[in-house]
Amino acid sequence: MLARTPTVLILGAVVSAPILILNEVGLFQDARAWLALRLPGLLILPEGQLTHSVALQYLLHTALAYAGAALGMTLEAAWKKYLFLAGLSFLLLLLTPILALNGILFEPFSAILAASFSMLLAVLLLEAASGGPDHSPASVMAQDPAPTKLPAQPAEPLQESPAAVLPQIVAKANLPRPTSQEESS
Repeated sequence: MLARTPTVLILGAVVSAPILILNEVGLFQDARAWLALRLPGLLILPEGQLTHSVALQYLLHTALAYAGAALGMTLEAAWKKYLFLAGLSFLLLLLTPILALNGILFEPFSAILAASFSMLLAVLLLEAASGGPDHSPASVMAQDPAPTKLPAQPAEPLQESPAAVLPQIVAKANLPRPTSQEESS
């Protein structure tokens, strides 16, 4: 992990700066307004308006951008990365009504975007640094040392009707032949 620390720091800064700028420009203002409109109808909130905590929002964006980059570089299995993002998304969506009960309006979508985008960049950078997956013929042959051999000649098509071939198949399989009573029924 120590060898990847500068990369994680750079990725965190590269992701958190544009998210913070987009937040300042007002890209997530519609989501905040939608939450401010919906939350009072869903919850019993304290008296007064919900206040938006800019410092909390910015701190969370930055922390999650760095966490996403760090975990994207350190977790080895892809399912662990997806599980982290799913759990993080759930917890951030759950944080919104909890903070609303305390009078704070929190918009979770930009924080989820910061964590997801930083993890995506970390995975892409790690994959590019390792040379990507090896699909060369030598590596494929090393994975399957005994490839199955195809027959030299394809099977000949049936020249007889299926009704003529069926008794031959039954004879080879040693199945009892139907009696005359079974044939008539």
